[in-house]
Amino acid sequence: MPQAKLEHANLTVTNPQRSAAFFQQLCGWHIRWEGPSMGNGYTIHVGSETDYLSLYTNDTAKGGFSKGQPLNHVALQVDDLAAARKVVVDAGLEPFSDGTYDPGPSSFYFFDWDGIEFEIVSYGMRSSCASRCLTAHQSAENADETKASTPKKRANARSQPRLTLYDGTTSMRGIPC
Repeated sequence: MPQAKLEHANLTVTNPQRSAAFFQQLCGWHIRWEGPSMGNGYTIHVGSETDYLSLYTNDTAKGGFSKGQPLNHVALQVDDLAAARKVVVDAGLEPFSDGTYDPGPSSFYFFDWDGIEFEIVSYGMRSSCASRCLTAHQSAENADETKASTPKKRANARSQPRLTLYDGTTSMRGIPC
């Protein structure tokens, strides 16, 4: 079976320069290419070396899309949700629907100036659940090492059930996040 990854998404926007500058701030991306494009349009590719958003406009681009028309939303993964929220707010956009999926990412949504909905997702250690769980995990391991004065006790402490977290660490005793 072929393996795939999203290489780019092409979005019609009313001001590709404004949108590109915003995504450079929000995602740490750079402009890969820009120039004239089909239909007497203009396009800016902003992203990383491996993927990007193609921001297209022409004389008929009007914005004001309704939710779900033509797409539901575009999700972008970041490593620092709080810093991303600040960029969104500083751009004059309004975050909504903050949430944390258990176990999983924390996220929020916003609409850009053209009515396109974006979700900002973070699986990073900056999510409060992961931070609480890692702190509890480290405290439990330190307590186990202190109590385990003999090789047999240390072996028993290490054989406790472990819960693998989405950030790659493990939690002894299934400490709830």
